[in-house]
Amino acid sequence: MTAQDIPEFDPFIELDWNSLFGLADFGSTLRTLGPGMFLPLSGQLDRYEAELRRPSPALSAFFARVKEKISDADYAHVQKRHLNREAIAYLVASMKEWAAWGTNSPAEKYLNFTAFAVSKFQHAVRLGLHKSPPLDILDLGAGPGHFALVCDYFGHRCLGLDVPLEPTVPGLDRHLYHDLCDLFGVATIAQAIEAQKPLDLPRRFDRVTCWMGKFHRAHRVSESGDAEFADWDVNDWAYLLRDLKTNALKDEFEIHLQLAPIKDAGVMDFLSTRSTGGNAERFLFVYDETSAI
Repeated sequence: MTAQDIPEFDPFIELDWNSLFGLADFGSTLRTLGPGMFLPLSGQLDRYEAELRRPSPALSAFFARVKEKISDADYAHVQKRHLNREAIAYLVASMKEWAAWGTNSPAEKYLNFTAFAVSKFQHAVRLGLHKSPPLDILDLGAGPGHFALVCDYFGHRCLGLDVPLEPTVPGLDRHLYHDLCDLFGVATIAQAIEAQKPLDLPRRFDRVTCWMGKFHRAHRVSESGDAEFADWDVNDWAYLLRDLKTNALKDEFEIHLQLAPIKDAGVMDFLSTRSTGGNAERFLFVYDETSAI
């Protein structure tokens, strides 16, 4: 597919993007999320509400605040930067290459706002953030900033931390995550989470969160040329938890880690036995000031 094969981006029209991209040939999240990411922001919110089985006043109030804060025109500006003809041609051409690394889930999917903001809204409610006094929250692996946006909506002071990212689309000067965080007006800090290295943070926090964190997995190529992952060991995890408790958190705190799958049984035992809650089968671990970390 070339850029000439792709129609000019228009967030106010709907096309059969799955057929256009040939996504039926790929096990990609874009098969389901692709069409929605081209809609205007208000259209995404309205469609989601219209398809709810029962009304959700709390979610409707959040959507109304989003519409007040972010205009369709401003959202379309980001969409047009990252979903123009050249960007889409590059995206489709790259998908086979990415599949060799076990991923076919490009960043552009995050332009489907409701697919990610709603789940982060639900996370915040499960953590009680909708009814707690203002908290200082550190979100590890903040990505495009949807969780920080929800935290801000509930009156908290959230700082999103993620690695500094280079643009993936040729010709662009910024990564999509950075454009979205700026659009959402959330505070971020560019910093990698590395094994056996302390975090450099500007203040202490009441909560640390992480949703589908992958910082503990490193891509590498084996001698045979196959893609594989190298996971953190127990010592790496012990260091991170001690560093958070000692240098990043207040006296009373909570850590909520939802992680990419971990295969090492020793690591799973270490994280599980020190966790005060969560669900190890879903790689969700919770720690507080009483945890042996």
